[in-house]
Amino acid sequence: MIEDTNYDFFADEESSSANESGQEPKKKILIVDDEKDIHIVTKMAMDDFVYEGKTIEILSAYSADEAKNLLRLHQDISLVLLDVVMETETSGLDLVSYIRNNLNNKNIRIILRTGQPGVITEKTAIEEYDIDDYRTKTELTADRLFSVVKTGINTFVLMKQMEAKLKESQKRYKLIFDHSPLSFHSLSLDGKILDVNPMWLSTLGYTKKEIIGTQFENLIHPENNEYFQEHFLKFKKQGQIQDVILRLRKKDSSYINVVLEGDIGFDIEGESKQTFCIFKDITKELKLENELKELYNNYNEVVSNITTAVWKIDFEEGESFKNAYLSPVMDELLGLPRGSLKNDWKKYMSHIKPEYLKLVGKSFKESFENPSKSIVCEYEVIKANGEPAWFQSQGRCFIENNNPHFFGSTIDISEQKQSIEKLKQQEEALQKSEEKYRLLAENSVDIIWTMDQYLKFTYLSPSLEQLTGYKPEEWVGTKLSKHFTKKEFVKTGGIALKAIKEYKTFGHVSFETKMLDKNNNEVEVEIKGSVLKDSNGKLIGLQGTTIGIQEKKKSEKLQSAIYNISYEANIASDLPKVIEKIKSELNTIIDTSNFYVALYDDSTDTFSLPYMSDEKKTIKSFKAAHTLSKYVIDKCKPVLINKSEIHKLEKKGIIKSSGPDCEVWLGTPLIIEKKAIGVLAVQSYKDENAYAITDKKVLEFVSEQISISIIRKKNELELKKQNKEYEILNEELKSSLSNINDINKELEVSRKKAEESDKLKSAFLANMSHEIRTPMNGILGFTDLLSKPGVSDQKQNQYIKSFQKVGKGCCILLIA
Repeated sequence: MIEDTNYDFFADEESSSANESGQEPKKKILIVDDEKDIHIVTKMAMDDFVYEGKTIEILSAYSADEAKNLLRLHQDISLVLLDVVMETETSGLDLVSYIRNNLNNKNIRIILRTGQPGVITEKTAIEEYDIDDYRTKTELTADRLFSVVKTGINTFVLMKQMEAKLKESQKRYKLIFDHSPLSFHSLSLDGKILDVNPMWLSTLGYTKKEIIGTQFENLIHPENNEYFQEHFLKFKKQGQIQDVILRLRKKDSSYINVVLEGDIGFDIEGESKQTFCIFKDITKELKLENELKELYNNYNEVVSNITTAVWKIDFEEGESFKNAYLSPVMDELLGLPRGSLKNDWKKYMSHIKPEYLKLVGKSFKESFENPSKSIVCEYEVIKANGEPAWFQSQGRCFIENNNPHFFGSTIDISEQKQSIEKLKQQEEALQKSEEKYRLLAENSVDIIWTMDQYLKFTYLSPSLEQLTGYKPEEWVGTKLSKHFTKKEFVKTGGIALKAIKEYKTFGHVSFETKMLDKNNNEVEVEIKGSVLKDSNGKLIGLQGTTIGIQEKKKSEKLQSAIYNISYEANIASDLPKVIEKIKSELNTIIDTSNFYVALYDDSTDTFSLPYMSDEKKTIKSFKAAHTLSKYVIDKCKPVLINKSEIHKLEKKGIIKSSGPDCEVWLGTPLIIEKKAIGVLAVQSYKDENAYAITDKKVLEFVSEQISISIIRKKNELELKKQNKEYEILNEELKSSLSNINDINKELEVSRKKAEESDKLKSAFLANMSHEIRTPMNGILGFTDLLSKPGVSDQKQNQYIKSFQKVGKGCCILLIA
């Protein structure tokens, strides 16, 4: 709010608005509204309003036409309280245009009051119409009305005072213009004289009537015409001109030499309008210059005995110097005996450090291009004793008969440089200290912000752009509500308003919400804030930090998804179902609209797809050659590739297009026992930024889980196969056991038969033993008889015959 202050810029002047008695008149305000009650209520509310010790005069108009009449009669009205909708929906706005454009009244303050806010928004009213405030009728309580009127009258008084000062200033400048000791003229952009001051007329002898509207170039000496045209073009381009020397014709046809300086004036749209120039008669100065040339010898004596070295160099075609003059002081500056340089400019240049020669040459060129302009150049030299020193040369170029002549002086500024360097170091130390705190804010990951008590941002650190895409200056001056959805602002704005309302006791607050980024997407953030007070404990606004928690939330989702994926991979037995559940979990982290698992068969060089979900195609298998999936198998590592990179691989013949183009593709190998046996891939046909490098790690983990599931499935199949083989072997074993049992039974029968046979054999052998033993005993008995001595031959023959008979009986027995 503007305070009731006396804005008196010139203490010795009286206000232009005072009446004849020297007393300030009452301030007037005009109420324009078609509702009589509004007039009554407003007048009652303003009944005790006093401005500078006086009550105010309130005028009433019940239509726009009545208001126009009152505004024409009372040109000193300070403030208008104006209804928007009266005779028509735009009566109030039309009256604003009439005041500002028809009456050309820029000082009167206009406050729009409306009972129908929807007719025109506050933003539109302020941007498209020259008004000071926009209020609803219900909003303007007595206190608010008092404040608005006080502010409006203050502003009106200030603007009237400034207008009076401006008029007074214009009068003063007119006096300076008319009594200036310098000649002034103003030219149009085509070179016509628009205005001149009395000194200009006096210098050249013309009358104003004779000169206004004529071409300025008609006054220039013919020899200077080309030179003037060249510099006039530069003047119009650069907007400024200095030290231009011309010869101008006086009314008596004589010529004077002048040095001209000027600027271009612009209109309120910034377009070039006219030139403003002054010139000085330098005829006498040039004459004195010629006289000085005649006193050159005396001058040389003088310059030889001062501490500043002076020099003169002429310049000729081929960019070479000649006729150099170097005062003896130059030798002393370089630590040489007097007379060592002998006006040898090249010898002097040899003492300049090589890296500064271009700078010196550039200074001569600049001087040549800007005759009479003083050029200053600082450079480093090596003195005769090898020590470095800093020199400063200052000179200018004069053109005479189209030949340039350079005059100047040189001093040793080494001590000055050292002092400047120390001061610079001190300034740098101070800047570093300030920079340290600035860098803390500008390089903070958190967004550091402040806002006023109206919830408008006053400062934001650069990290805002990284989180939202907005530059800090795009938010400064905007309201907090602009950067949230209605739902989120209810929470965030409520906390901010509570902090402002309870600022004396309010501490710190921390909460999570969602802001809108430049693409109007919601960004999850954590806001920490507190109230901002001045040294007296008065509320200034709010301050705090904001940090994006998207990654934190994503990390939480990632951890949950990884756990669920790992769990599903370890409990499910059906591979397609496992992949389906993994895809569902993965979709909480990245886009899996286009997702497939392909298993590679190196014997046929083909991929089979146990699972595929795609927006544009559905296949069961495909040839592996020249595909991105085979590219991943060959590399045996994840591949993240965008559309342009895919086209590059196609041009190289590494892959071939086999379907609709995608914007980005991400694939990772399925690895079992260090060998890639398949590929897990996702792709997007719409968003080239759908996947990031961090998603490669996620997909690698998922591929490991799918690989684990494939191994489990493979092991299950192997186990089933082995179990089947064991069942067959078991059946075969059962059959073998049955055969063995049959054989055992037969063997048992055989055993019993054998045992029976053994018994019969034993009986047989017993019988045989008995049967044989008797004959054998007989044989043995007859043998004993034969061996006895004294047996007769008859007896022996009888015994032998008996022996033969028994032997035959045994034989018959054995044969039987």
